[in-house]
Amino acid sequence: MARSVWIGFAKWASLLFVFLAACDGGTRGSGITGAGLSTVSGSIAATAGAAAQRIPGSRATAAIVVQVREFPDIEAVVDPITRTFALTGVPPGDVTIDFVSTSTASIVLRGLPEEVELRMVDVEFDGSVARPAGFAIRPRQGETAQILVSRRKGFVPLDVTFGLVGPSLAAPGQVTWSFGDGTRSGRANTSHRYTEPGHYLVEAVTRDGGVLRRAFTVVQAFAPSERLFQVTATAEPDRGLPPLNVLFTAHPEFNVGAVVYQWTFDDDTAPASGQTVRHTFTREGLYLVQVVARDAAGNLERDVVQVEVHAGTRPVPLQVTARADNPLGPAPHTVQFRGVITGAAPVAIEWDFDDGTAPSSDPSPTHTYTVPGTYFATVTVTEISTGRIARDQVVIRVL
Repeated sequence: MARSVWIGFAKWASLLFVFLAACDGGTRGSGITGAGLSTVSGSIAATAGAAAQRIPGSRATAAIVVQVREFPDIEAVVDPITRTFALTGVPPGDVTIDFVSTSTASIVLRGLPEEVELRMVDVEFDGSVARPAGFAIRPRQGETAQILVSRRKGFVPLDVTFGLVGPSLAAPGQVTWSFGDGTRSGRANTSHRYTEPGHYLVEAVTRDGGVLRRAFTVVQAFAPSERLFQVTATAEPDRGLPPLNVLFTAHPEFNVGAVVYQWTFDDDTAPASGQTVRHTFTREGLYLVQVVARDAAGNLERDVVQVEVHAGTRPVPLQVTARADNPLGPAPHTVQFRGVITGAAPVAIEWDFDDGTAPSSDPSPTHTYTVPGTYFATVTVTEISTGRIARDQVVIRVL
């Protein structure tokens, strides 16, 4: 059997004793243990009907058991407070999770990677399908990178553009993408079309200077028949050193009239309201920030975005040097650019070639100048955790 996939977070696990101690054998149930299995028990929402009928407060009191199909010995009960669960010993690949209660729902996670930590939060029933508000996922060991994704939710056929931001862009490593549906790509910046509904766990692996880094995101593709009110949460930045000030934005689709929003930050602070809010995380940890949105027709939808606050020392001041391998030549003249960056924090990069063409986010782009002239190519890097910007230019002369 493939190596086990461990699901659960250190932060969540630190609360395990508290939750187990709070379980009174009644509504909250009791812990379940087995070979290689530790769980927390509790209850979860179980409401019927369409998304518009999923209203907080109409929550079932019966405990709901979570089982992995074809692996009935792996089970857990959803926690009543956080409405999250943990599983262990689940092999990688497509995994079907059943929620067993007075009614039954299921969810399929496609392309579960090996050796990751996965947390699913705030699951509710929608007919026979379990609908999670969101996921958090990261490697159990090793260094992480950040995926830039054009969208995390949408209706099939769903086109998604992916990019990878690592701690160093001076010598970018080769990237291998797994899109969760059995297809792969080796391009640093790539796009993919999802044609079937499902929850796809996307993995990017890069080797940079001998260092292996992994990054993950979850893409939710819906069937056209599910074209109901949707909301997607974004965080900018979504990782960095404390104190980390983050701008959260909710993006609604197919809403009826005005939408009201409430945000919870997973750090024991007060909720906030508004389509955009700012919040500062003062302690390191992995936070699942949730937005609950309701439109004028009463339709309610939720989404979760992951924020990682990590320990470490402040990076050196951000600087970038623009370089070109052959800055002089006759038209048409092709130039290979490279940005040499100091500072270890993740950055976003943009090249402006000064000839009216579209900018590039490739850290080492190749560009062809077709008209003679003098051009000032500009590279701009933005430190994601702080918003600090550094720029440099290199002169290109085309004869």
